[in-house]
Amino acid sequence: MNPELLKQIRQLAGLSQKELAEKVSIHYSVISKIEAGSVQMQPALRQKIKSVLRSAGITEKDINFLKERNEYSGTDTGQP
Repeated sequence: MNPELLKQIRQLAGLSQKELAEKVSIHYSVISKIEAGSVQMQPALRQKIKSVLRSAGITEKDINFLKERNEYSGTDTGQP
């Protein structure tokens, strides 16, 4: 999940960086750094975030739609 996609999905879920961070038990600055592209998301954290997003009603279909939209518009950074 690339940084811009994470930000878009987090916002779609109605979560602030701080709220998402609390739900996955990390400091909010880590979410900020991931969204800025200065820190890569580790696989375990990616799974925790996906779980929180699913709980917020975000589906894989939503994620794929935003990813495809970003690729089409040229905002995708190519990171998984």
